[in-house]
Amino acid sequence: VRVELLHVHRTGVDAQVALRAIVDALVWIDGEGRVQWCNAPFRRLVNPPDDEVLGAKLVELLPLEERGRPIPPGRHPVNLALNGQPNAVGSFEFRKADQRVVLEVFAARVQFSRHELSTVVAIRDITERKQAEEKEKRLAAEAAAAAAAARKRAAELARAYPELKRTQPMLVQAEKMA
Repeated sequence: VRVELLHVHRTGVDAQVALRAIVDALVWIDGEGRVQWCNAPFRRLVNPPDDEVLGAKLVELLPLEERGRPIPPGRHPVNLALNGQPNAVGSFEFRKADQRVVLEVFAARVQFSRHELSTVVAIRDITERKQAEEKEKRLAAEAAAAAAAARKRAAELARAYPELKRTQPMLVQAEKMA
């Protein structure tokens, strides 16, 4: 992406200021998948020195996994977009230092001019959302198990109550006899 693109003014707002305000990681890549521009959230995500980011292949900076296994290169959303899929999106795992984060990756082909086709990649860290979803599933499963146990106990009590009713008169009679 040409630097001039960053200086485009629309409706009186400086595009460069607008791009800096975005909290999700944004990356522009060329037709070969090499980083031409990225914002600060992306640099914080992948964490190499700035001179190693520009010009690097995005799939190498952002190796993605599913269930702890690397995704095949052909399924990487960046490669899907580069190979003509207009919008490629998915949730993937990414190892960042000693932790694993869950990222939602959206790659879209963008035509800047008749001759310039590029790809924009937006990356959102959805780790907390995924953890909350997992916790919600776990709590729902625990609630379902507790409800099943309560139903089972209620059924046992429902069976025991008539038996108790039948034996009560016998106990009263036995007490009288004693």
